[in-house]
Amino acid sequence: MYKLIKKLRNKKDWLILLSLWFFVQYFLLFTNGIKTDGEAVRVIGEANKLLNLGHLSAPNFAMYFLEISLIYLKLKIGFGYEIIILIHLILNAFALFYLYNFLLKLYASSTLSLIGCILLLVCYPYQLYNSFLYTESLFFSLSIIYSCYLLNIEQFNTKNAFTVLFFLLLLCITRPTGIFFAGASIVYLFFKLSGKMTALNRAFLFTALSAIALFVLNILMGTGGGIDILLPFKDERIICEVPTLPYEVNIKTSSNSNSLFGLIYYITHNFDQFIRLAWLKTMAFFGLVRSYYSFTHNLFIISFFYPLYIFVVFSIIKFRKAIPISFVYFLTLIIITWLSVVFSCDEWHNRFFLTLTPFLIIPALYLFKKQSH
Repeated sequence: MYKLIKKLRNKKDWLILLSLWFFVQYFLLFTNGIKTDGEAVRVIGEANKLLNLGHLSAPNFAMYFLEISLIYLKLKIGFGYEIIILIHLILNAFALFYLYNFLLKLYASSTLSLIGCILLLVCYPYQLYNSFLYTESLFFSLSIIYSCYLLNIEQFNTKNAFTVLFFLLLLCITRPTGIFFAGASIVYLFFKLSGKMTALNRAFLFTALSAIALFVLNILMGTGGGIDILLPFKDERIICEVPTLPYEVNIKTSSNSNSLFGLIYYITHNFDQFIRLAWLKTMAFFGLVRSYYSFTHNLFIISFFYPLYIFVVFSIIKFRKAIPISFVYFLTLIIITWLSVVFSCDEWHNRFFLTLTPFLIIPALYLFKKQSH
């Protein structure tokens, strides 16, 4: 943290960010307290099983292991949950200052860098999870630190390659969606490192990487801990765990539905339903509003995120001839996350989408970067 603070070229920016960070975190913690219900019940339960039984209840909980291990240590040592929230907050602050330095390099503007970090801080649905015993706080912070590290690498070597793999492993044992960052990284590195390759070699490399990705995806789909991947289509749920039908519709499925082939079979044999649900899930994912949110909350997320969409589009148009290669990473991550919702369901509180918040802010503010001549 000290080295990051020293790197801040403008101490005034540091004071503004630190003051706002303290205010936001104190306000959210004071008004909401430490949240131990909801998903926290499951995470705490798994930590207790790890402590008492020596193992998790199912293999898929290994993809939430980082938060589970923190609660396990808390139970083992006897500290209160406050120590975990403190860890959340320290990592959140570290990620914020790491992001500032990345933006400073990308924008070449301390003003835009400060605005980008302030936007992330005032996005209270994003910051809210720091006081929750959920996996989101760790995941949000790690995803920022990892992404900024990856996109700052100019020359790849053995050391930073291992660092990248280490961070990806951390992300994947924090939330299952850590695999999305692996996918976005592969696409980004392909475009970054294959620029000098011949068209034939690039095509061969892309085909090989795609085959590996599909193979891994097929394995993950088949080891979902008893989860039926076609269930969101059987009872037409747009929001996860909220069926829109009181019964299961008779869709055509293959004998091995929990596989990549099974999903393709469903799409090709139930295309009308798939397209209709894909549209509704897309509207829920990018639209963000929920009927069970307050008017004020819906107004905030519309006012905050919708302009970012517009700015991202115009950034791409404005810099189309010299678009930063980092945009490949941002857009790939957005597309992969969106597709995961299309092929499953959206989260009740937009948690899938909220992961993308900094990766929308970064390309959105690039629109205001001064063009070099």
